Amino acid sequence: FKRSESESCSGSNPACQNYAGLTCTTATCRCSSTQYWVANKCLIASLKNVYEKFGIKMFYLPFFSPKTGSVSKQPHATKKFKKVENYVGINQYCDGTTYRCKSGLTCQGSAAGNYICQCGAGTYWTGTSCASVRTYGQTCDGLKCWAYTNGYSCYADFGDGKRCLCETVTQWWTGSTCVAKYFNFVSCSSSCQCREDLGLACRSYSGFYSCNTYFADTRCTCVNSAFWTGSTCVTRYSHYVTCTDSCQCQMNLGLRCETQNNNCYSYAGRRCVCQSDQYWDGSLCRNKKNGGDGCSSDCQFK
Repeated sequence: FKRSESESCSGSNPACQNYAGLTCTTATCRCSSTQYWVANKCLIASLKNVYEKFGIKMFYLPFFSPKTGSVSKQPHATKKFKKVENYVGINQYCDGTTYRCKSGLTCQGSAAGNYICQCGAGTYWTGTSCASVRTYGQTCDGLKCWAYTNGYSCYADFGDGKRCLCETVTQWWTGSTCVAKYFNFVSCSSSCQCREDLGLACRSYSGFYSCNTYFADTRCTCVNSAFWTGSTCVTRYSHYVTCTDSCQCQMNLGLRCETQNNNCYSYAGRRCVCQSDQYWDGSLCRNKKNGGDGCSSDCQFK
């Protein structure tokens, strides 16, 4: 077997691993004075910086020159093998050892093989780096930001630019998070908490004949001139509109949801009309007149 580096030899090249660049020098297999022994071969000494980059440690051994009869230090090297480290970016696979996340990113996941580089808690990816998330009302840009729209009572026009806001129509800010706005008859402390786009506002109890259920606190309700259909507030119906309940009619004008109650009307089903002893004067229900009073229609008489 041919001898490896630093092993003794008999003085003839075949005794050393000449295919690796070794020669028998002073009874020892060595690289030339301009080479290093690295990973089982002699490499050029001028590549010192390259070797060190990949973990090659260099040192010097005594070397006797038969030509000059002097001893010098010959460059010698050995390699410390280590895992290659790759630094990966946002949303790329990571394992914390071979595949490490770039600065600012952390390796996150729930199972082996499912880990990816993400921004840490309280930060978001800007497109180039991680930045601290903005809180409610702060200026911002991007898809999660809102330009000014009708925020109803939740906020006023904030001018140019965009702000971090809850979805302006369907959500409100609790002080720590966005939650869904309330529907009809839910307790509230501010109209901003109610679905104002549906006509609701945070109100104290206000009676409207027998239509409004009493409550002691404040709740999301329609104004008295409107009623809740089950999905939105609708203005109470005017004269002769089809109805199912008198609370749908403008009862303050004397209208009730009635079947046909006198010969002044002709309809099927139920409509918002005056009661049988009243007539519609174009704006409200009035009591029918006695004989001898001025009139413009027979329907105005009792």
